[in-house]
Amino acid sequence: MFDPDAIERMRAMQRDWEANELREFLERQPESRPEYRTGSLLPVERVYTPVDVADTALEALGLPGRYPFTRGRTRPCTGDGSGRCGRSRATGREAIPTGAFTT
Repeated sequence: MFDPDAIERMRAMQRDWEANELREFLERQPESRPEYRTGSLLPVERVYTPVDVADTALEALGLPGRYPFTRGRTRPCTGDGSGRCGRSRATGREAIPTGAFTT
């Protein structure tokens, strides 16, 4: 999808960035954990560049709102602001409507 020379230049730029700006920053403020993961336990890279999708067809990346839905989706949550909706999403349980009585 991308020009091979451009990809190699991007790799060189990233190596330079890691050796300079990133190294200097991490000396001042180390990372809080050795690796980061998504909610699905997939590893998260420090930075993503065109190198990460160099071998991926444009059609496989898609556009927001169109198949293959690579951008992720979240369900909107409306409620009374009490946090019940967020907790129900996190636990998989239905939220108790405001004013409802439970026994």
